[in-house]
Amino acid sequence: MIQNINDMLHGVSGLHTVNMIVPMGISFYTFQTMGYIIDVYRGKQSVEKNFFKLALFVSFFPQLVQGPISRFHDLSETLFSKHYFESNVVVSGLMRILWGYFKKVVIADRIITGVTTLIHSPSEYQGAYVFIAMLFYAFELYCDFTGGIDITIGIAEVMGIRVTENFNLPYFSKISKNIGTDGI
Repeated sequence: MIQNINDMLHGVSGLHTVNMIVPMGISFYTFQTMGYIIDVYRGKQSVEKNFFKLALFVSFFPQLVQGPISRFHDLSETLFSKHYFESNVVVSGLMRILWGYFKKVVIADRIITGVTTLIHSPSEYQGAYVFIAMLFYAFELYCDFTGGIDITIGIAEVMGIRVTENFNLPYFSKISKNIGTDGI
């Protein structure tokens, strides 16, 4: 992506640009930090005076790659508390990780091959095939994304950290009428 931007800038203005290395998960760092700042601004969260706790919250690795974006008050309860080994919690986390990989690798990766075949041959596949491709693609997106979320939540659970569930039945969710007042 950076090379595309560099090529565009060079073509338009003749500028020579420098290659940049962008940290993995930069959008999650950004959203995690924005959520914290907005909660502090609205008075829902007090300012965290310990820089290292705030840095741990912002950079909690399992959720940086896939999400979910957590609120400080939700994640800090388990992130900063003492953790003890509990075999049932580890087993539960490992099962969640396996379920996530099953959804991503077995279901989503298999469905996308059929969807790709249908999409790349529009002259061969029309009518009902287009509708089927649309349904399969929606199901593939769901399995791929929720599989990643399950892996993330499972990894956190193995470490004894509870991450808030925030992706429950997205295709059946209702739009909040109070988005401007109670959501980010």
